[in-house]
Amino acid sequence: MLNPRISRLCQANSLLNLSTSRLCQVLLLLLLLLLLLLLLLLLLLLRLLLLLLLLLLLLLLLLLLLLLLLLLLLLLLRLLLLLLLLLLLLLLLLLLLLLLLLLLLLLLLLLLLLLLLLLLLLLLLLLLLLLLLLLLLLLLLLLLLLLLLLLLLVLLLLLLLLLLLLLLGFSRVVAHTRSLQSFTFYLTSYLYTRYCTLHFEKSDKCTNLHNA
Repeated sequence: MLNPRISRLCQANSLLNLSTSRLCQVLLLLLLLLLLLLLLLLLLLLRLLLLLLLLLLLLLLLLLLLLLLLLLLLLLLRLLLLLLLLLLLLLLLLLLLLLLLLLLLLLLLLLLLLLLLLLLLLLLLLLLLLLLLLLLLLLLLLLLLLLLLLLLLVLLLLLLLLLLLLLLGFSRVVAHTRSLQSFTFYLTSYLYTRYCTLHFEKSDKCTNLHNA
């Protein structure tokens, strides 16, 4: 009676052991599955984190690229501004050079005009000098004519005197020579004073000679 019960108990115990071992195995499997799931989740999380990091890195790179582009644009703008300033400076220099050239041309034209005016004045002065010389020559010719006329008159007077000497004789003419000498002296002084008043009115020599 006791042996079947013990056998049953042993069988039940073995069944319990089997079930517990199976349960343990199942639990172990479940634990392993949970661990695997956890690992998978961790891997997924790591992938997500990596993706996020990559996205952040990409964003940072894009931002850096944008900043570089902005810097390049700013540099280009500065270069363009510098080029524009240089062009403006060159244009201003060219304008200044053109103005200087125009001023120089104007100065040269003025100098040429002044030279022409001076030449004209010199020509006018030369013409005036020529006219004065012609007038002086005319006056000299007139004086020569007057002197010739005076010489002719003197010769005529001498001829008349010779005729008087021949007609009246030497004794009568001697008495009249003094009056004739005074007459000729007054005549020559009168002619000389007229000549001085006509040509040299304001000279001191004529007055001195006239007084003498």
